[in-house]
Amino acid sequence: MLITVISTEYEPHIIGGLGIVATRLAEALAARGHEIVVLTKGTKPYIEEFSKRHLRIFRYPRDSEYFSKQTQTFYANPILHHLRKLGICPDIIHVHSVQGDALAKALSEKFGAQTLYTCHSLISEEGLETRFSQQMEHRQRQLIEHAHAIISPSRWQALLLMSQYPTANGKTYVVSNGTNIDPNPHIWHERTLSHLLFVGRLIRSKCVLETIHAVASLKKVDRKVKLDIIGRGSKEYTTLLHRETDRLHLTQTVRFHGSVPHHEVISRMQRAGIVVVPSRSESFGLVALEAMGNAIALASTTSGGLADFVSKETASIIHHTTASDIAHAIQEVWGNSSKTLHRRYAAYATAKQYTWEQCAKRYEEVINHQQDAFTLSFENEGTNK
Repeated sequence: MLITVISTEYEPHIIGGLGIVATRLAEALAARGHEIVVLTKGTKPYIEEFSKRHLRIFRYPRDSEYFSKQTQTFYANPILHHLRKLGICPDIIHVHSVQGDALAKALSEKFGAQTLYTCHSLISEEGLETRFSQQMEHRQRQLIEHAHAIISPSRWQALLLMSQYPTANGKTYVVSNGTNIDPNPHIWHERTLSHLLFVGRLIRSKCVLETIHAVASLKKVDRKVKLDIIGRGSKEYTTLLHRETDRLHLTQTVRFHGSVPHHEVISRMQRAGIVVVPSRSESFGLVALEAMGNAIALASTTSGGLADFVSKETASIIHHTTASDIAHAIQEVWGNSSKTLHRRYAAYATAKQYTWEQCAKRYEEVINHQQDAFTLSFENEGTNK
């Protein structure tokens, strides 16, 4: 089966979870013998091509005849012409990014291939009211309507998706993301639990500001506490975070690293004492699962998709996204070493159930119509609050 993958992010050019999933899932499907062709953005002024067994990657130059930086759109006709010259005829079109909407539609019409859309998040839930975000929300709505099947990474996300977009009913499937497991996590090794790590987009729903305020209070308990923040956000919100850090005299305590390659994220995670995931909502919560797969102590909410695998057995729970509750959850990790060790073992065992190979198998079931669509029912609503 030839699967064409459309994603604005693909390793090494990854911003967040979307790029990680697009990369690891494509690799897992290729490892299972499918022919995978990835169409993504590149940084060169020409088309870059990379090939390995069962996997071909085409990186199209940004702001060119292939991709519009201004409208954030893959141009269908030039890319279609390029693929036809190479004799590439997809059986399945797998879209990760809304920016690939027009290209996916053109490929589907040209080759009669079905479109599979993995909905990583809902633009309508991001709370942005700019004209551009409204345009992108409309495009996502159209993509949801025209896709033959939609993948949601969690039950919570599926319920939200179908309640907002009725056209998704009957064609939405829940397939959890995977993670790479550290085969030798050194659970018994001493860790500096005062070293905290946050990874994610710097947006209000991730509660980065509240975490900085929590660190200010934790500093009174342990002067050695440090918080590393990996990720980027809008200029306005990032400026606010830096200003609060300065005001609270935490410039030597809170360190901003911006975006870093994913392998470096994992390396920093393996050296951290506690990974903090204080989000108000998460479509899945890949950072938390990665922490669990590396047996790192976790302080996290159970909001959204996190509830599928984060519990009091695997993490110190942040019950409310306030600075005091975040600080309390971190102090619980500090104050009970035996419980923390037990949770790390339990978290690691849980994460081992979420492999990319298993994720790829579930995608195959959806493609081959071997899995039932998720249904919007009162029973499901009750189990996903």
